[in-house]
Amino acid sequence: MVSVSTAPHSNRAREIALAVHKFRLRDCTTGEFLHLSGQGRTRDIKLSWLGFSHQAQTLRDRALARGEPWPFTPIRRSLFEIDRASQVME
Repeated sequence: MVSVSTAPHSNRAREIALAVHKFRLRDCTTGEFLHLSGQGRTRDIKLSWLGFSHQAQTLRDRALARGEPWPFTPIRRSLFEIDRASQVME
């Protein structure tokens, strides 16, 4: 049996490439973000939820199924200054 492992740097490159497609969920009326736990709100972008569009859709569907309002709008990660700066440092 042959075992193939990837170098840590190639995993990191893949993570950076995928990060371009991630979103934050923001309530545009209050400016607050969905907390990284998937419940609650935060004004601190470092504590805000970050994920892919299909994950955001799942969170939305579940909240609506529970009868909860969903005020959040998905916004591309690249549109936030702090995220752009962290991508450059990575």
